[in-house]
Amino acid sequence: MLSAFLHDTGLDVSVCATWEEGVACAAEQHPDAMVLDLWMPTFDPASLQEVCGSSPRSAVVIISALPVEESRRRIAGIAGIARVVSKRDHPDVLVAAVWDALASAGTVAVR
Repeated sequence: MLSAFLHDTGLDVSVCATWEEGVACAAEQHPDAMVLDLWMPTFDPASLQEVCGSSPRSAVVIISALPVEESRRRIAGIAGIARVVSKRDHPDVLVAAVWDALASAGTVAVR
């Protein structure tokens, strides 16, 4: 569902089912942005750090079922994360966070 919302705003979207796929995709594609779910199968902080490190210029937005502050606590110290969004928020919040992260990274000037 989230990939459809992002695609509908003009973004090209690739979907990965596991952190291992995410690492490979980031290393191969070097996307402008990545939206990563903290509860994707096989999550651990080292995997998140590896994904961020494999494409350091990508704007990274984290989504999580946890409250935003709890998610931030769990990923504290991992470099490269631009935004954290709750799955409880309306999908428009995620879309805005991705576009804002892209703009902050200098990938897009205006949406």
